[in-house]
Amino acid sequence: MPPPLPTLRFELRDWQGQDFVSLRENTKTLSTMPQSAGTGSRRFEETQKALLAAAQRGEQALYERLRRPIDIRALSHLLGSQGDEARQIQLTPQLVSRLTGPKRQLSTLTLLHLISAWFRRYDRFNHPQGLQALSRLLQSQLEQRQSTGRTGMLSLYIKHRALLFAVDAASQLATRADASGNFETTIDRYGLATQADSRLVTLARACYYLARLEVLPVGADSPLLSKVTQPEIRDAPLNEEGELIGHAVLRSLISRAVVSSVSDAWRNTILSIAGDPRVPQGHPNYLNWWSRLEPALINKVRGWLAGFDLKLFLSALEQYGEDRNDEKLQRMYPARRRFLEGLLKQDLVNNTRLFISQDMKHYLTKSFKKEELPAYAIVRDSRSMIDLERSMIYLNVADVHIIEGSHNRAIYGVPRLPQASQILEFGIPEFHERDLGMGLLEQYEAEFNGNGDDPLKVTHHPESFNWQHKVIQYLQRQGVALNIEKLFTPGDYRRYKRIHGLG
Repeated sequence: MPPPLPTLRFELRDWQGQDFVSLRENTKTLSTMPQSAGTGSRRFEETQKALLAAAQRGEQALYERLRRPIDIRALSHLLGSQGDEARQIQLTPQLVSRLTGPKRQLSTLTLLHLISAWFRRYDRFNHPQGLQALSRLLQSQLEQRQSTGRTGMLSLYIKHRALLFAVDAASQLATRADASGNFETTIDRYGLATQADSRLVTLARACYYLARLEVLPVGADSPLLSKVTQPEIRDAPLNEEGELIGHAVLRSLISRAVVSSVSDAWRNTILSIAGDPRVPQGHPNYLNWWSRLEPALINKVRGWLAGFDLKLFLSALEQYGEDRNDEKLQRMYPARRRFLEGLLKQDLVNNTRLFISQDMKHYLTKSFKKEELPAYAIVRDSRSMIDLERSMIYLNVADVHIIEGSHNRAIYGVPRLPQASQILEFGIPEFHERDLGMGLLEQYEAEFNGNGDDPLKVTHHPESFNWQHKVIQYLQRQGVALNIEKLFTPGDYRRYKRIHGLG
């Protein structure tokens, strides 16, 4: 009896998404090869040129030129091509009726060209009734082939012709995908894996994600949010006006969120798509995204970012005090936080900007993705240009301009920003520390020559709430209507009233 064969042991790892990339690409290449057959001959190229020349003379000239099967095949190939000249051809109902003039049943190759044109151009045939006419033609031609026992993609198109070649195919696909919960799986099921970049699938994808966004509870986190920030979805064209799916996502999130605040998940999604709207209007992010949105939506985001800037500044300040075991900074922190957040909660803060140290930058980039952060500037020592430990935040409080700093830095303020100040120039990435303090006061004095109210400079002495009282008095002199109670904890407010009165 022969000895038993050795047992072979092996393990297969789990399949990953990237394992199928090359397979999908090769499948797409193979699926398009039959459609390109016979299109490289001189006769075919000359026919296409003649059709384009006829199209230049008008619809009737093109109609009369379509006499032979090769003319029909050449036109169907042109309709599905990416060339700029072919895109000018208007697919009218009259022209569609001519496609079956030479032969009642289209050749398989011509039919495949027209199917490709349907997917690629869909709503971009330059005529309102052209899509309807082509829809009827394709469904009729596919119905004639349903008993031929075909396999492959064409068999799927025959089976699902009423869905895939309906005028509202994009919204129908989105509805089917919504029911299944997976868009990519749905388009695979209907034989559209090789048409993932087509106009029809792009619109269906937009309908799918936007519909799911609309029913997402306000502020809720979801894997859907990270999905819509991916370039293949965010940057996909939405309409003839040049808008992208990302623009519709922005409108949906911004308009649905409440004015006073936005969740971290929704804010991160908005910033990941479009960046900070406070950058210069010539900035690529502003041109590509914010310039297409309504001013009310932009102002809403700016309001949210004021709160986010303040949150980042205070969080970094707190973390720094804990990491360095800086007892003085830790003692000062609660009062500063209460005061600044009190201004924000009264809707007095119209704008903010962060000026951060390298230490704070390190903290922020550790805690957030780069694209999730608001625009900020780096601050350096005015004389040596070395890195500082201190960070600052600019706040536009009603009509007053305040700069608060970390550590033992004074609070500076001016009633009006001098023209020489570049604090709100978001295109400037670095600032000297002095330009955010005494330099700002000197610019103010030089421009207004004592014809305005005095600027503000207050050191943070915690005794008897002196620094808060001086800032409150300054803001009140500038006409800022304050609810002083909201600037303190209940216990501190009672002590403040005993020392300084109601103001």
